[in-house]
Amino acid sequence: MSLLVPTALLLNISTVEKLLLIVSLFIVLITELLNTAIEKLCDHITTDFHELIGRAKDIGSAAVFVSLSLAIITWFQFYGNQVIIRGVTKATLFFCHTTH
Repeated sequence: MSLLVPTALLLNISTVEKLLLIVSLFIVLITELLNTAIEKLCDHITTDFHELIGRAKDIGSAAVFVSLSLAIITWFQFYGNQVIIRGVTKATLFFCHTTH
């Protein structure tokens, strides 16, 4: 996360798009913190196996997975397009330069 926030700020995209990238990272962080709180609370209540506690932990982990998936899709939408555009531009310049 400490590398992705500066990366978002350096991309050649609008301010709103930069904010979307950064917010997607914080959603993952917040979800992970809530999942950790759920797991610690469940472990504090009992260390024995209980079906509902197992479900609560699974649902918390699923929430982290969904938020991480959302962040990956968001980053690929903006950052992936930047990489593809730059790659195509460089390849076009290379091939145009070598053919003449």
